[in-house]
Amino acid sequence: MIQGFERNGVIEMKKILSMIIVGLFVLMGSAVSLQTGRNISVSLFCVKNTPYKTSNANNSPSSIPIIQGEIKGKHDVMYNFTFTSTDHDGDAVYYWIEWGDGCPSAGWIGPFPSGQTITRNHTFPRGTWTVECQAKDIYNATSDWGTFKVTMPLSYSLPSNGLLERLLARFPHAFPILRHLLEQ
Repeated sequence: MIQGFERNGVIEMKKILSMIIVGLFVLMGSAVSLQTGRNISVSLFCVKNTPYKTSNANNSPSSIPIIQGEIKGKHDVMYNFTFTSTDHDGDAVYYWIEWGDGCPSAGWIGPFPSGQTITRNHTFPRGTWTVECQAKDIYNATSDWGTFKVTMPLSYSLPSNGLLERLLARFPHAFPILRHLLEQ
């Protein structure tokens, strides 16, 4: 009878020890799965690669990102855009970029050192689009959105044809619609 009691006590101690170990792993942001004895299994999973962060009551958000790039261009041509934000506390910065043309965002990218300019490229269809960017530091303090307007106009170019130009010069009133289109 004493052996049975000791055996149950050992199992109970293993359960308690398992819960303590799992709790420590959770606090460190790790995933753990332990098996401690007959029919006793403890499993707990945390988000993979989630850094352990402490909160900072005095943490300030990063500055509104400055976006630079071409404001006008040709549609379906790739252009480079730069994004810069400085964190007032010197913390590393993540960026969330919305291109405004329905293209999905890549989510938070980074972290990058505070004040470092990053470059991303994008191709826009025809139209006017507003690029938006938000910055957050490693403690999740987020900035307001920075904006940048981009216009990719409808563009067309008529081939320069000497024959067409000579016809218009010789018969100025023969093709009024075509002349009107070429003058714009």
